[in-house]
Amino acid sequence: MKIRSLTINSRAEVIVKIVREVLTLFKVEIVGRAGEADYAQLSVVNRQSGCEPPSVMTEVFLFAHDGACEKFDFVSDGKADEVPRAAVHRAIKRNVYAFFRTRFAVPPAPWGILHGVRPTKIVHRWLRSGMSPEEIVARLGEDYDCSADKARLITDVAVRQLPFLAQGDARTVSIYVGIPFCLSRCLYCSFPSNLLPSEKKLRTFMDVLARDLDAAAEDVRDLGLTVQSIYIGGGTPTSLPNDFFAEMLKMVYNAFYGSHIAEFTVEAGRPDSMSAEKIAAMKEHAVTRVSVNPQSMQEVTLQRIGRHHSPEDIVCMVHEIRAAMNVHINMDVILGLPGETAADVERTMAAVTALAPDDITLHALALKRGSNLRLKMETEHVELLVNGHMALELTLQALNLSGEVITTPFTFASTTHAIVRNNLTPIFCDINADDYTLDAEKLEHLISDRTSAILPVHVYGNVCAVEEIERISRKYGLRVIYDAAHTFGETYRGRAVADYGDASCLSFHATKVFHTIEGGAVVYHDAELGQKLCDLKNFGIRDAECVNAVGSNAKMNEFCAAMGLCNLRHVDDDIAQRKMVAERYRERLEGVSGVQLNPIHADVTPNYAYFPVVFHETAFGSTRNEVYDALQRAGIYSRKYFYPLTNTFECFHGKYDVEQTPVARHIANRVLTLPLYADLEPETVDRICDVVISCNLRN
Repeated sequence: MKIRSLTINSRAEVIVKIVREVLTLFKVEIVGRAGEADYAQLSVVNRQSGCEPPSVMTEVFLFAHDGACEKFDFVSDGKADEVPRAAVHRAIKRNVYAFFRTRFAVPPAPWGILHGVRPTKIVHRWLRSGMSPEEIVARLGEDYDCSADKARLITDVAVRQLPFLAQGDARTVSIYVGIPFCLSRCLYCSFPSNLLPSEKKLRTFMDVLARDLDAAAEDVRDLGLTVQSIYIGGGTPTSLPNDFFAEMLKMVYNAFYGSHIAEFTVEAGRPDSMSAEKIAAMKEHAVTRVSVNPQSMQEVTLQRIGRHHSPEDIVCMVHEIRAAMNVHINMDVILGLPGETAADVERTMAAVTALAPDDITLHALALKRGSNLRLKMETEHVELLVNGHMALELTLQALNLSGEVITTPFTFASTTHAIVRNNLTPIFCDINADDYTLDAEKLEHLISDRTSAILPVHVYGNVCAVEEIERISRKYGLRVIYDAAHTFGETYRGRAVADYGDASCLSFHATKVFHTIEGGAVVYHDAELGQKLCDLKNFGIRDAECVNAVGSNAKMNEFCAAMGLCNLRHVDDDIAQRKMVAERYRERLEGVSGVQLNPIHADVTPNYAYFPVVFHETAFGSTRNEVYDALQRAGIYSRKYFYPLTNTFECFHGKYDVEQTPVARHIANRVLTLPLYADLEPETVDRICDVVISCNLRN
């Protein structure tokens, strides 16, 4: 079901969250004014009684497109043993749930309205109050519309848990130490973790952690508390470098460890963060439990969620830990990861159980706010435009930037012109000599108090140093807009390349892997930015009676959209054919002296957009221009792409110092992109390579 808008008679975040949870349960989408919808509006009005325990009347108004309105009333009562606020929240959720069940004759959800991180806590409270399991099953059905089967299941689980939870007393505590760093951000993760910072920043963190641990240990002593268990989590604690990890363990051990400790857990996370030195440090400091968190044992799934390891790496990690220390091993698995089937889960569970962990933790995937998965699944995160240039230009306008934007001169004219046409000043950063993308190591020293954004370019489909750029942008509070014109269909570590940054701008020009004859798109995360882009591409017109911005006419036309739909059917096949062409080029040109080919990155799923070749004239024996001329004489049209550098354009004469970007100048003077398209025959590739090799005078 789709609705244009939702209104609630409360701005309280928790009330809005409760209502939206029920909408998610019944797969209700809010599509906004422009989307196709079944109904114009859904309005929820909650009226709370003033008595104790509280009751809530919920009035639900469902508006059709012609203004006709259906009205429904539902009442749910709180219980005397509930916290009043919790009773109100449950009553609202139950009333909205009843509306969908009544109006649309939807079958009941197996768990009813019972969901959350730890719903067994409700059952624990009832057990401690003296309720029998049979009474609890009935109460779950009455209060939460939970099915009898699920109610019995959760009650049985809670009964089994309770003895473990009752081992302590009021003076017994557990200590959680959070390490807020990871080597990368997984697709589903919403934890407040950051990519591992520089050693200087890490040292500052360790100093603060030491003070926090000392203060916590002092409080434990002063209050006469007993620490029963220690848990080091995150983030990924093992993402710390070896020496920092050992130092952190020693600090925690000295602060809290003693004969009273029943369990000392370290969340080891992922194999790509583990080392023999870290295992030795855990053994030295008496760690008794290690949590290994593969989440899945399927290679494709690991790539999709952004992990940098294989299932085999997980197996090796478990064996190495067991070989080095006598320790309890827990393994985490997430059910419902994107693209996984029941068969995938069965294979994962078989692989995990084969490792004989001491226990397994099963999580159900939740679409949490702040996770990249949640952002990818938002309904309005792509805006189609007339071309890739307007995607760049209007994105910069929509972000309302000022001052300077750091970018690269090794790009098409559009990138720099979009900056200048927004009355912004481009500051040119040099490029890497191997993949021709913006050199992130040279980025920070270009940042000034006038810098407002970074505009890197994924050149030839080579992916920029996105993690480092993200770290720097967060550090200085800068926007990141990627020129992703060359990246359609590409992924980096299982995540769409266009998903990085505040926005990524794509080109669907006829020369691209996927095209609409002419067209472009902006991939974004912030709904407000999406609305501004929608306005700006349509003359600033918000609706029939509101023009709230000075915009342009940058809408993709219907013919281009139709062409795009046609080409979309074939894009996977085209990329596969392009791959074969690129591989034929590599077979012929790999190892030719003075020829530099585009690098292959294991973490990137490429689209084979271009085949750039850099000719180093001293080793090759001919200049780039001489190769270009030889190809032309043979009727083969290559391209000096990118040449000239944008900071040398005549329209910018005297404004920029090309000496500040020597690597970009060196590559621009030596690069050719050879013909590459899906239908390019192997024989033609061979003919092109023959001409190129004939120019190699050093063989």
